[in-house]
Amino acid sequence: MTSASLKRTTVDGSGLPVTRLLLVDDHPVLRAGIKLLLSAEEDLEVVGEVDDGLKAVEFARDHAVDVIIMDVSLPQLTGPEATKNILGCNPAQRVLVFSSHEDASLARQLLAWARRATP
Repeated sequence: MTSASLKRTTVDGSGLPVTRLLLVDDHPVLRAGIKLLLSAEEDLEVVGEVDDGLKAVEFARDHAVDVIIMDVSLPQLTGPEATKNILGCNPAQRVLVFSSHEDASLARQLLAWARRATP
């Protein structure tokens, strides 16, 4: 997938850009809550939901997504592992990683990794 394939659509012909989102979290209630909040915004569209890192990689490969919202702790592949795979295929992909972990060292590791991964 190239950045050219990430062409944005419009909302009801209004000309407003729509940001296509993929939600990645293994907790269905949390995914549903995030989707409900994001779907209330007319310029955001949740185009997919998956519950593990491997499925996130596959979805990102097969679908045009502007931003991936990804949990850190996931089955199959962790959020950082999935992000590394996704960026390996599409360095322009935007990924927002979130976590409920309170461990500051994890946040520092993720930030250091993100700086190295940023083109």
